[in-house]
Amino acid sequence: MPDDPLATELATICEQASLPDDRSYDALMAHAAASEEGIARLVAAVDAILAQHQPGPVVVLGALCPRHEAHRHFSITSAEVADVTACPDCPATVYVSCAGCGRPVRLDSCPARSAITRALTGEDTPDA
Repeated sequence: MPDDPLATELATICEQASLPDDRSYDALMAHAAASEEGIARLVAAVDAILAQHQPGPVVVLGALCPRHEAHRHFSITSAEVADVTACPDCPATVYVSCAGCGRPVRLDSCPARSAITRALTGEDTPDA
């Protein structure tokens, strides 16, 4: 199996994060610089992923009352989303989609955003 550059880079960053055996000032300063660089690269990677998974178009699924029917045909504002959601005559489902995943995926259900959130909040770790 060919080398996975992503796995290799992550392993390098993890290795740089562990304290060196040589605890001299110079070794610790070099370690700190490498750790900072690795953290900056990880943050940039997360930012690059999240840049693709931002709020997308509002999706309207289902029936709308005559007063709100036109909302199906153009992008609507958050105030209009609230109006449709609160309208007892509109049984439609209205949600903001994920731009990266596409219209069928709600932004709050985006697998990329959810995985990053779980990892950053520690929800992925056992006994958290």
